[in-house]
Amino acid sequence: MASYDERVVYDWSSPTQLNDWDIQYSGPAGSVAITNGKLVLAPNRTAISGVNLISKAIGFDALEMEFNTGNLGSGQTRYLTLSFGTGGVCDDAGRVPGTDFWHQGMANSVTLHLQDPGAGGSFVRDYANGGRIDRGSYPLTPGTDLTRQNRVLIIFKPGEYQVWLNGIQILSIPTVTAQPPTKVMIHQGWYAPGVWGADTTISRVFLYRGYDHFSDMTMKVHPVKCVPANPEPRAVFQQQDVAWRGTPPMYAGPVNLQQQTQYPLCKGRDYFWIRDGVRNVEQGFIESTVTISGVGVRRRVLCFTQDGELVGETYSRASDGVYRFDLLWLNRRYMVVAQDDPAYGPADYNAVAADYQAPKPYPPGGGVAPAPFPMLAPLKRN
Repeated sequence: MASYDERVVYDWSSPTQLNDWDIQYSGPAGSVAITNGKLVLAPNRTAISGVNLISKAIGFDALEMEFNTGNLGSGQTRYLTLSFGTGGVCDDAGRVPGTDFWHQGMANSVTLHLQDPGAGGSFVRDYANGGRIDRGSYPLTPGTDLTRQNRVLIIFKPGEYQVWLNGIQILSIPTVTAQPPTKVMIHQGWYAPGVWGADTTISRVFLYRGYDHFSDMTMKVHPVKCVPANPEPRAVFQQQDVAWRGTPPMYAGPVNLQQQTQYPLCKGRDYFWIRDGVRNVEQGFIESTVTISGVGVRRRVLCFTQDGELVGETYSRASDGVYRFDLLWLNRRYMVVAQDDPAYGPADYNAVAADYQAPKPYPPGGGVAPAPFPMLAPLKRN
């Protein structure tokens, strides 16, 4: 959150708030009036004219304002000018008093001109010594509509000029000619004959001294204490034997990165097919028992792949504790976990696991079914 030394608020709840401002007209006089709790700047539309509201106090380094411009119909350009500076009111060329009143600033100032996005958006000019310096154009964010309620924030300090519109920064200029302390000027102009200008309705104005937009962004250092998940020292650590021994022969280590081609990918084959060849299609089973004190019991048994995917769930037989998982790939390894009753709550025993289990291949002619095609036997001729 931003900080500041002093803030002056103008919510136009009382006509006496205008006593803090000087009102100057350029060309035919327009009007400055408080209507329905809001300040309305209305230039004279019979000729080129301008309405200027200038703070009597100096030393402000930030301006925040809620406003909207009048809706003049399609094809017409609306704009609003905000200026930090000193001296008399100048025209768009920097002359005092000049004639180009549709854009005005102070004789020594940095001035922001906000225009409809279709008219080029915003641009900044320095007015000094009877002339002007263009600081470039800065497009407004897509969707900006000056006829709706908008909030603009301008920060002006030595070597710093930044503008935010509706919370989005639209420009930042590191160097400008004008130097503080300065006054604040709000200008609304009209170009005639033509379609440039508008009436501007101002809901609130905030003037700041000692404004700091990023005062709360303080980097703090917090100490971090690292606690090892496994406090076992390296001298005590026993390396696990993960080498594969047995049949069928295969490589049980990690899958190395290999360049894949379009052909195996389109065939739906995975990395294990590429790594192990025809071994990828061979299947087998894992069969064992669940016992408590040497006696087979009925318990829930889960089968996981080594990377944690659940591939099977069954119950061991109550008579002898035997369980079996079928259709497991021979070229992969599995972890089998047995749970004591109840399976989803407190139990007498913790779950037990048998890790890195290799499936056994089916015998020739064998498989999941107890006999080949048992349903065809009644159909055979005697």
